[in-house]
Amino acid sequence: MQAVACPSCQHWNPAADAWCARCSAPLGRAPADNADAGRATQPLAPPKELALGAVLGAGRYRISGLLGSGAAGDVYRAEDLRLLRQVALKVMHLHVLAQVNGRARALQEATALALIDHPHVVRIFDRFDEEGRLVLVLELVSGGNLADRMAQRRVPPNDAYVLLHEIALGLSALHAASLVHRDVKPANVLLSARGVAKLADLGVAQDGRARRITRLGARFGTPEYMAPEQHRGEDVDARTDVYAAGVLAYELFAGQLPFVRASEHDLAVAHIGEAPDLAPVVAAAGPECAEVVRRALAKLPEERWPGGASLASAWAVAAQRAGHAVARQPNTPLDDGPLGPAPAPAVVAPRADGIGIDVLTGPRAGQRLAFEGGRLSIGRRDDELGSALGRVEFDDPAMSWAHCTFVLQPDGRVVVYDDGALNGTWIDGVRVHGGAWVPAGAVVAAGRTRLAVAA
Repeated sequence: MQAVACPSCQHWNPAADAWCARCSAPLGRAPADNADAGRATQPLAPPKELALGAVLGAGRYRISGLLGSGAAGDVYRAEDLRLLRQVALKVMHLHVLAQVNGRARALQEATALALIDHPHVVRIFDRFDEEGRLVLVLELVSGGNLADRMAQRRVPPNDAYVLLHEIALGLSALHAASLVHRDVKPANVLLSARGVAKLADLGVAQDGRARRITRLGARFGTPEYMAPEQHRGEDVDARTDVYAAGVLAYELFAGQLPFVRASEHDLAVAHIGEAPDLAPVVAAAGPECAEVVRRALAKLPEERWPGGASLASAWAVAAQRAGHAVARQPNTPLDDGPLGPAPAPAVVAPRADGIGIDVLTGPRAGQRLAFEGGRLSIGRRDDELGSALGRVEFDDPAMSWAHCTFVLQPDGRVVVYDDGALNGTWIDGVRVHGGAWVPAGAVVAAGRTRLAVAA
């Protein structure tokens, strides 16, 4: 495929495109063959900012302000006049839609988001066309993005562990739906008003008939965060996202990227063939964190964590060993059970009074599982993904590889944390989001397996 360098940022673009995919600068040519562009003969100018108070979507959404602008489109705060709620409208630039596959890429983002219902992935409510522009109606996430927060101040290690765990849980939801984000970076991690991380800007799509990942371009992504296989233009999978999340983690802890080069070519060479210097990560967060980052940044995909679920579990273990927690404190969004908000995991000595987790159903029925160091993680046995350190494995096809973790508190009570399980973790029919107390006599459902706290 022929390519042309952007005169502004030197990014390589398909020769048929009219505008740079990175910086939106004109490439001096119109799209060669794109039905969505109406075979335009002149480059399309970016649309003007929508006026405050403008009403879109057949009178349903009223613009109340501009939240931000990017290469693909502008994002506005708006009021849903029908449901009386605040939403975000992502209005795609006309010149982006005019690019080869531009409109298809935007529609694929909408389809991908619609497949996911997860607290760490931005939700989509609707899409519509407005005077030739595609508009996505998204969940309003009002706390800015992680890139802005990192630019303002250094993120403390405990907060970093929480954010990285939430990002990995969001990725686990995408990967469970056979989706790959392919552009994980701080700017694509939005933060709620309370700082909860939510993945946004999904450059992915799913072919539901073939149950396979659809690639939107050989090198879609941001070079500083792209895995070696992305730089080579090869196929991508969940492990590609793990690599990008590893770059993000390195930057979050060390305050710098693992590779900084003057050109995109030199940057690609570094990602493909150079080992990252983990000393800044060790100095900032310790060897436990550095080991997770090291494996995430492995050059070969098969040497990385298999996907978001295993990465989330790795962060939970590393956080515990470093004396931190991946669950939010009581003043942040966790389910309020009958005993109040669940606390952050506490590391306690093993108790000798018989407290454990009884297995009520399945092949392990009748067994009592013991806490080790105050924790007990469970998940599905998977020969392909392998075993995880310290996890009790079940032959339950409805259970996720990393399903949930029980934490024994110093007072003898137990909290269960969902580890991003596809089918969820449930206490007496109520789904756990984050963590929740397990009342005496309650039944915890993990897949088809039922468990209870044994005193």
